[in-house]
This record gives sequence, C-alpha cells and structure tokens, in this order.
Amino acid sequence: MKDLMKINHMYQFSLNSFLYLYQRALSMPHNTELKTSERIQSLQKYIEKLVYENVCRALFKPDRLMFALHMVRTMRPQSLTDEEWLFFIGLNVIESCHTGEKLYSWLDAERARNLMKLKTALPNIYENLCFEDSQFWTNWLHENDVEMKPMPKNLQSKSLTAFHFTVLVVQALRPDRLYSAMSQFASRTLDLPQLSPSTLNLHRLFETETRSTEPILILISPGADPSQELSETATLHFSRKIFNKTSETTSSHYRQIAMGQGQTDLAIKELHLAAKQGDWLCLKNLHLVIHWLPVLEKEINTLLNINKKISISPNNNGNNDNDDNGTINKSIDTEHCVHEDFRLWLTAEPRTTFPSTLLQSCLKIAYEAPPGLKRNLQRTYETWPRNYISQGNSKTRATLLACLAWFHAVVQERRTYIPQGWTKFYEFTFADLRAAADLIDRLLLKDHGQISRTTEDIWSWIHGLFGESIYGGRMDNTVDLSVLNSYLTSIFNDDTVRNRQLGPFKLPGTTELKV
Repeated sequence: MKDLMKINHMYQFSLNSFLYLYQRALSMPHNTELKTSERIQSLQKYIEKLVYENVCRALFKPDRLMFALHMVRTMRPQSLTDEEWLFFIGLNVIESCHTGEKLYSWLDAERARNLMKLKTALPNIYENLCFEDSQFWTNWLHENDVEMKPMPKNLQSKSLTAFHFTVLVVQALRPDRLYSAMSQFASRTLDLPQLSPSTLNLHRLFETETRSTEPILILISPGADPSQELSETATLHFSRKIFNKTSETTSSHYRQIAMGQGQTDLAIKELHLAAKQGDWLCLKNLHLVIHWLPVLEKEINTLLNINKKISISPNNNGNNDNDDNGTINKSIDTEHCVHEDFRLWLTAEPRTTFPSTLLQSCLKIAYEAPPGLKRNLQRTYETWPRNYISQGNSKTRATLLACLAWFHAVVQERRTYIPQGWTKFYEFTFADLRAAADLIDRLLLKDHGQISRTTEDIWSWIHGLFGESIYGGRMDNTVDLSVLNSYLTSIFNDDTVRNRQLGPFKLPGTTELKV
C-alpha cells in the first residue's frame, strides 16, 4: 500500500487504517465449526478482499487495474516469476533475429515479431504453447473475447499458468484485448467477482464505515462536485434523527464551506461547533488552501486528543487527569469533546503538496462516475432514496426516471472514449441528474400532486431544457450538441414511455424498487 503514493501523492494510507480493517475482519461472525487452520485461511481471504475494496475505493478508475496487478505480484507471487513480469512490462525484451519471413501460416508479420520476442525472452513458455497447431490458433485469433477462453486441455499439462495463456499470449497476438485480459487475470487470481469496488453510496458509507474521529476525504477530479449528493445524505440521516422534533430542521445540522480566501477562520469556528453539537461539516476544495491545511490538521488533532482524554476510565489508577474521587479534572476541556454524530467531510483535487499526515488520517474515497453502463445505472438507483421511485405512485414517472438514469449513464460513459465519444471531457454530475429528475416531476405534476399523462409539450420541454441547459449548457461544440440531442429525442418520446421499450431493453413498469 505504501508504494501507491508513487503513482499519486493522494494515495497514502496509515498503519492504523489497516489495523482498523483487521479488527473489522476479526469481529465478523464466523462458523464456529471451522478448524483453526480453516478459520485462519478464511480470515486471510476476507482481509485481502477488505483491504482491496477499501484501497480501491480511494483510487481513480485508471489506477485500479494497476493496484490489482500490484496485489497479485505481492500476495500471489507464485502466479508469475520476476522474469515473466519484467518481460510483460517491457524491461526484459531481447531483440530477436527474426528477419521478417512468415513464421506461421496463420500469423501476420507484426504479430510474428511480437511472438519472436516472447520466444527469445521466454523460450520454455513459447515451446509449451504449441503454436504449430494452426487450426486452434487460427480459431483463437479470430475470437471476439480471447481472454475469456479457457486454456485447452493439451496445454494444461505443459506447466503453463493463467498469466502465460491469458496475458502474455494476448499481449503478443491480440494486444487490442490486453486490458480486458489483465483485468480477467487479476480478478481470477485474487478471487474477486470484479476489479471495481462496490458502487459508491454515501449514505451506506456513512452508516457502515465512517467514524466521528476520522475525517472523510473525497478525492475529486476537476469539475466533480459531490455537494448535492452529500447534502441529500445529510438530509436523509438527520430527518430520521429529528423526526419528532418540529423545532429543528435538517439544514441546521449540515453546513458546507467552499474554501478560499477569507474562509479559514470561519472553517475553524464551524469545526469546533459541529464537533460539539454532533453536526456534519463539509470543507470543499481544500486544494485551494494547501498552505492552511497544517492549521486544520492541528485543530483536528486537538479535538481528537481531548476526546481521548474524556474517554479515559475514571477508575484508571495513576491517571493524572482524575482527582481523588475519580472524577475528571476540570483542566480537561469537556466542552470541546467530539460528539459521536459528528462527521467532517473534506473534498480536494490531487495535489503533491497535500500534507501526508492529513492524508493518512482520513478515510478516502474517489468521487467519479463508475465504469460501465450497468454500474452507472446501479449507482443512480442506489443514490435515489428507496421511496423516491414510488412517489406519486405513477408508472409513467417510474419509466421516465428509468429513461433519465439510462441517459445519464450514456452521456457519462461516452467520456471514456474521447474524442470519439465527446470531443472533450464534460463533467456531468449528480447535481445534473437531480435537476433533471426535479424537472420531470415539475412537468408531470398537476394540482394536488397527481400525475398527468405525457404530452408533446412535455417532450419539447425536456428536450429543450436538457439539451440547452442542464446537460447541454456546458457544451460548446456543435457536434457534441447534435449527439446529445439525438439521444434526447431517441430516449424521451411517447413510443418509449408507452411501450416501455428502450432499444433492446425493457423499461420498468412498476414503482416498486427491488434491491
């Protein structure tokens, strides 16, 4: 885990964070009938998955595969040798004497050169792969997903590993599938269902992982803003706590400050107030006030040290902070201890000057769109509260929200394929999704909260406001706007809602959300 900071300065983790995960693993319920050796093996696997999940959640998408392969090298050294690894990353490539003549009938010149490099550097592996079997390798070469194909039986008996067949061969013969091949190899070797961590849900994260004594640092890319989602998470949490207290509002328990010039004194004041009252405080864009972060870190440590003194047992012999009657000495500032409901949320873009000690003391998460349409849809539906889909008890509204979730996933996923997807990167956020959903509600709601049927006016409003303001407002390229409008007209129309069919996909016709 320490090596990750070589990739990104923000990827720093402390020993305490690992020990906390270790304690969580030990406290998990387990089968009492297991033998000690089986229990240890089970714990080891669980700790590995727990560490991977928590570290990977703090990494940006381009770095997750790198970390997975790093874990394979560290935790599964038997999966590949140093010589094989150096060849794979290009540090052990010996130029072959291949003159360019056809090596095999099924192989073109470029792939032949790659294969000769493999033969020169790793001759034993090359011989065991039986490239003379032209029928098998011709069929294999033309498969769409070669990395998914199992190793044939005649090769399994030749001391070949998954790294040889799934990675090295794909690297030489089908480099277009190498990324997928590396992902498959890493996930199978680490016994993970997928390399991406579970879909980020701030409310679930708060309930299961956060502590009052550990700040939560949200790593953001330029343009990303988790403020809206965080605000709704706070509203959901505090609305439950003050359900019977009509004199309070959830907004009074959650405050956020956009850091910049002149905001530092206010931030310190709000920090102490929130810690005392059990409120949530979000300090946004800490990368703009790097010079002030040592002051923030000092204030956080002061609060935590006071909290530790308060938690000392009055019966602890030899404690200088207790008087003869076992009561806490007045010299300890009990007015400033940390309330158990207090949460400090921080957001920052990566900076090499960010204090390492502050990074290591935080629970870190990377806030960005999840990879793939499926995971993006899951993220959207997990972000919406459970009763959000059923509001108004309208199937039409539920179908429109499904269209919106699909549209939001598509426009985000197209950013992966710049400049083919979009001509440049556009930051479509949860705030856009929320604004679009609110617009749909406004257009469909009649008096007394009833839902009306869709009309042509509704489609023109949706196409116009989505295309010119909510999503298209940040676009300055006519080609991108044309693509966006094409999606809008093909997704939001009468036929889609009436037939509940979006291309090959069937849209939900119910207001009940199954988890």
